[in-house]
Amino acid sequence: MVFTRDARRREAGEFVLTDWVRDLAQLMNMLDDPSLVQIKAAVEAHLPGKFRLLPRYLPNPDSAQDWLNHILDIACVIRVGGDHIAWSATTNEAEAEALLRAFTSEPYTQARRALGIRYHWILLVSPQFGIKRRDIVEAYSDFIEAGANECAIVRP
Repeated sequence: MVFTRDARRREAGEFVLTDWVRDLAQLMNMLDDPSLVQIKAAVEAHLPGKFRLLPRYLPNPDSAQDWLNHILDIACVIRVGGDHIAWSATTNEAEAEALLRAFTSEPYTQARRALGIRYHWILLVSPQFGIKRRDIVEAYSDFIEAGANECAIVRP
C-alpha cells in the first residue's frame, strides 16, 4: 500500500491516508465526528487565525470532514468506551513528532476540548500492516492504564 497525506497529490495506486483511517473507523463502527457547527465554533474561539484564513481553501467549506481534515488535521473522531479520541495519521516518524508538538499547543488543546475530544492519537501507520479493531481497543486499554498524556503517538 502506498499512502499520501495530500489528496491533491494522489497518484494511481496511492491511498489518501486520512480517507483510509476514516474508512477503518467507519468499518469498525467507531466513527463519531463532531458537527460542522461545533467544529466552526471551536476553531473560531480557539484558533481564530485558522478560522479567518483557511476556510477559503477548503474543497467544500460546508463539510465537517473537510474542516476536520484541512483545518484541524484530524482524520476522524472515534468513540471508545465513554471517550472521544481524535485520530490523525502519518507514515513518517518526524512528521508524527511535528504533529504532536502542534497538537499539544494551548490553542489546539482548547479547541480539542471544546469539541469534547479527550484524547488525540497520532497513528504512526506502517503501510505493510493493517489495523484491526482489536488493535485499537488494546491500544486504548494500554493508553488508559499507562496514564498517558492527552496527545500521543500511537504505534498500533
